[in-house]
Amino acid sequence: MVFILGASCLHRAIKELPINTQKRLRTTVYTSPGLSFNQENAKNKSNTVQHLVRKFFSDKQNLLIWHDVVNNSLSKYPWNNFTALSPSKFLEVVRGYSQVKTLLYVQRDGTPDIFDALKREKLLTLHILKDLISKRKAKQRALLLKYRDLHQETGLELKTLRIVSNHCSNLKRLQKSRRPRLNLKRRLAMKQKQASTEASNAQVVYLYQVYYPVSLPGALFVGLFARQQGPSFTTGVQ
Repeated sequence: MVFILGASCLHRAIKELPINTQKRLRTTVYTSPGLSFNQENAKNKSNTVQHLVRKFFSDKQNLLIWHDVVNNSLSKYPWNNFTALSPSKFLEVVRGYSQVKTLLYVQRDGTPDIFDALKREKLLTLHILKDLISKRKAKQRALLLKYRDLHQETGLELKTLRIVSNHCSNLKRLQKSRRPRLNLKRRLAMKQKQASTEASNAQVVYLYQVYYPVSLPGALFVGLFARQQGPSFTTGVQ
């Protein structure tokens, strides 16, 4: 089972969830503001990944380190005596913990971009902007800037948590570079199927408009409901 270690960004977001949801998440998520790998310079050495793994989570063999923990390790703050880990030192420390299987990463403003270095490591690295959001959204500069904030918006954090939670059984599937690309024949077949479905839906709506005195939204709802096959799919943090 994947167990997540996060810092203040994830901590603040989870605090906005209903109490029952927070309690359920405690089995798979631990957050602590200021958490980092910078035990060497930390004023409170008990608030480091090293201490937590040694004292409390030694039985967790599949740790996912949240992006705020990574960036805290690379940032200068009063609680680390304004001394950040260098990228090379950070990677050296992480390599010493075999329990750490996955890093969730996005560069925070004011920190070095270490993604290229992370890609050369054996552990799995998921980049929020490259792996977890769509290509269309990845082109929205305003949105990208929000992901680089010290404290991301609650909605963004919870969306990332939901995606990760829904794929915890196989996080590698989230890496876009690993996803098999459909060949041209299959892509065309999928487009034709989609076009056929849209045409059928339009025909159903038209017939309901002709034979039943309902509004267009009502006809659309009835038409789509009539076309629905199989159970609906919902997502959420489990």
